[in-house]
Amino acid sequence: MSEAFLSAARAALGDDAILTSSSSLDEYGFNRLPGGDRRPDAVALPASTDDVQTLVRLANEHDVVLWPTSTGQNLGMGEYSPVRAGQVVVHLGARMNKILEVNEKLGYAVLQPGVTFRQLRAEMAARGDKLMISATSGPPDGGVIGNALDRGAGYTPAFDHFGMLSGIEVVLPDGSLFAPGDGSLAGSKNRYLNKSGFGPLIDGLFSQSNYGIVTSAAIWLLPRPAAIRSFGFTFPEDADLAEVMELVRPLKQTNAVPSLLKVTSDLYGVGTEETYPYELTGGEVPLSDELRASLREKHGLGSWTVTGAFYGPSFEALDASIERVRTHFEASGKARYISHEEIES
Repeated sequence: MSEAFLSAARAALGDDAILTSSSSLDEYGFNRLPGGDRRPDAVALPASTDDVQTLVRLANEHDVVLWPTSTGQNLGMGEYSPVRAGQVVVHLGARMNKILEVNEKLGYAVLQPGVTFRQLRAEMAARGDKLMISATSGPPDGGVIGNALDRGAGYTPAFDHFGMLSGIEVVLPDGSLFAPGDGSLAGSKNRYLNKSGFGPLIDGLFSQSNYGIVTSAAIWLLPRPAAIRSFGFTFPEDADLAEVMELVRPLKQTNAVPSLLKVTSDLYGVGTEETYPYELTGGEVPLSDELRASLREKHGLGSWTVTGAFYGPSFEALDASIERVRTHFEASGKARYISHEEIES
């Protein structure tokens, strides 16, 4: 590690913004992936977009490689750790964790990278739950922007989280600040509302890429409906998957179900309820067919489960939609219906 970089970074950001202790490097290098831990040489904790620009400029000057992360909560897929040992982790979420704006009329919130799903949900609740977020099945302390840039998905009609981003602000590799689209126009009132406004639509360049560090963005939110009614269907056999997909396909092509229609395996479902039963397998993987079958019976699952939801003014108003989807899936002769009440329990 360049001591000149560390010295300059501490001078610019403050001593407490650059971590080099052995315990910090161990924490930020921890990685559950098969390649094992990847220990950084340092960790930077910027508090502003200006700090990020400074770090990028210093990294260029001293030939240092940066690895930005929002909250490090992509559990099982690397956590905070850099892609290669010896890089400098830029932990954006440690200090850049403010909700900068909420527009309830137009339905968006402008966030820094450290804002978590838990934090945004709490803000919506404090405002009277007029708007609802699209959460994931991941940890509630995961970052909203980080999840969207990794093209994570939720469950509501706004399940395409990257598609719900607008007005991103990016620090480019030379340290300059860039806002594509209407964000490049001074005084623009459409920056957070229109992804395809001024100029080419290039937001995707900054998704799953190293072309820049996103330091803020708006996420579009949905008005909370009076009633949300979920449903599920289980199918008993592994071989049912092709038929399941043929049942799901027309519902999404016609948008008959507004939410994400999620198809998950028994292993996914059981894994949300209990840890891997090593005590029953003698430490062996994968699960035997017999043990899988017993776990499905224990949790009331089939080999495949389809879930989704309808939205409306009341539960009663959604009865007809539930009946239509039941007729559609149960015509297979294989599907078992799981009601909203059973899902809640």
